[in-house]
Amino acid sequence: MKYLSLLQETRFAIWPFDHATTRVGVEIYPWLFTGPINKSDRRQHEDYQSRPEFQKLPKEWCDIAASCEDAFDAAISAFRMHQHATEIRSLRRTTDSELLLEGMIWHPNSVN
Repeated sequence: MKYLSLLQETRFAIWPFDHATTRVGVEIYPWLFTGPINKSDRRQHEDYQSRPEFQKLPKEWCDIAASCEDAFDAAISAFRMHQHATEIRSLRRTTDSELLLEGMIWHPNSVN
């Protein structure tokens, strides 16, 4: 929680507590971006990255992403969040008292 305060102090919006700006922090679950794959299986990482939307990425980036579960989660999360950057920047602060206490998990309206 202290890091959220530090981010806010450096002018990051923290959703759902703040309206999004050009710099916004959101909580995510990486599996929401990939669906049910075995993330400890390099072959499944490579198969996932063989989708057309990844073809423009440098091969060395995909190789690093496929190298381990953490790298795969980080790379796919960053890629999908970039695809939905406009949606993220349009997020608004919630007024729901329970959500203001607990927070929310962001996910795209349309994950591929």
